[in-house]
Amino acid sequence: MVHYREMHELHEKERRFFDAETLERLGVLVRGPCCLCAPMLGKQLTGDGVSVTILDCDVRFAHLPGFRKFALCSE
Repeated sequence: MVHYREMHELHEKERRFFDAETLERLGVLVRGPCCLCAPMLGKQLTGDGVSVTILDCDVRFAHLPGFRKFALCSE
């Protein structure tokens, strides 16, 4: 059995950002999605005409259709 040390990451509201090529490729693969903590992917899909739900704590994306303010844990 593998035992892992407890990890204490200190990344404040960490997100993953994709380059334009990766966003385009993911946008082709995904249809009817819910983007959980991936607002840039939600923005790309919205721009491609895909109806998407975007769940994220970053209200800079609140102007996008389907955006809902959401946090993985209470602050």
